[in-house]
Amino acid sequence: MALLKAATSRAQQNAPRELEKASKAQEKRLNVNLDASTHERFRIACMRNGRTMKEEVEQFVADYLKKNPS
Repeated sequence: MALLKAATSRAQQNAPRELEKASKAQEKRLNVNLDASTHERFRIACMRNGRTMKEEVEQFVADYLKKNPS
């Protein structure tokens, strides 16, 4: 019985890590090189709009894919 409780406890402790791994496995990274000036202007524009650069890029990609279905 103690072994069962220990195994259950370990599974509960590892669950958040396993969930994080699963969600990361469904994502891909996109790296973009921008000149420093463009990066800074983009960063400031995003801040002014209350959004992150990631949110803006994701929105751009979503809009682009709607216009250009694969």
